[in-house]
Amino acid sequence: MTEYDMGRGTGPQQTDGFFHYSFQRVAGKHVGEYTQIHVKAVDHRASERLAEEARRTQEITNELKSRDDRAKPPRTLARYVRFREDTGGHGTPVLVLGAHGIRESGRFLETAVQEDEVTLPLSAKQVRELGINLYEALTVLHGIGYAHGEVGAQNLLWDEHNAVLARCHAAERDHSGTERGKDVAEAARLLHYVATGSPIEAGTPLSPQAQRDLEACIRGLGSVVARALAPPRERIDAADAYRWLRDLAVGHEDEPGGRAPRAEIADTAAERREREAFREIRNRHRAQRRARYPEQVAPPPPRVQPPLPGGDFLPRRSLWRVFWNEGIGAAAREVLTRFMGMRPGPRALTVFGVAGAVAVLVLLLGGTL
Repeated sequence: MTEYDMGRGTGPQQTDGFFHYSFQRVAGKHVGEYTQIHVKAVDHRASERLAEEARRTQEITNELKSRDDRAKPPRTLARYVRFREDTGGHGTPVLVLGAHGIRESGRFLETAVQEDEVTLPLSAKQVRELGINLYEALTVLHGIGYAHGEVGAQNLLWDEHNAVLARCHAAERDHSGTERGKDVAEAARLLHYVATGSPIEAGTPLSPQAQRDLEACIRGLGSVVARALAPPRERIDAADAYRWLRDLAVGHEDEPGGRAPRAEIADTAAERREREAFREIRNRHRAQRRARYPEQVAPPPPRVQPPLPGGDFLPRRSLWRVFWNEGIGAAAREVLTRFMGMRPGPRALTVFGVAGAVAVLVLLLGGTL
């Protein structure tokens, strides 16, 4: 379980059952600040393994220094610092590694996932950065003729932003290039694991569906992983994978060859057969459901539109209401229609209305006079 040693001011401590890990940020004289990883064995068998790892890590670090003594240590590959006995007096060896590419809060990815400190899948940006750092470390290691031999989450330091490849206990010189090709494939399987949350078994090619999942995460990632998992003669090397992933992260699409090529993913014959079988099963289930529950699948009865009010549905207005609302012309027409059965035209109504108005005025004036 992860703990924090507040007394010494170190970062998180981890254990995987074989080794104890503690992290501390220090300042070097010539290399600047970096994170030290103290690896302590828990038993005698682990001590022997740790001593062999210290020897191989020191060889790799010396080889890198001999190539260019003035060059800065690689940021994505842990280097050898020292190998000493435990100061507690129990004789347990402690290997001290230096990592320039991560902060003090870094921890080994596999243990962090098991302890729920890191949740998979990672974000698209984190997947790109992890892949870039991982293949950059392999490019440096392969450039001096070594193969790591065990690329995986258990040997990868991660601090939510950057990754450093460490624990070179299985590293060895590879003159034929076979083991370096295995490193490239193992790194591709690790990328699929952090991008989707599901692992791929060793020796298994990338399925079309898995390539679609990677393309959904980052456009172009599926093509890179597919080429890294291709047969050995068709497999790309770490430098090519690093260059393509770096361009994916930067996003320079206008540069020739800047983006990794995307291969068109066609359905296989097995996938087409599975799709047809699924359609047949779905149609059969629908037919069975219609036969068993006809009332649930029958179309609803058509809605009947109620009749609009009008004609005999509305009461007839009084002559006074017609006169008050529409005037004397409409009142006269209503009188003729209701009592005489006549349907006069507009001109007749006008004449009749004027005559009626004159008659009314004569009666009113006569009564007044």
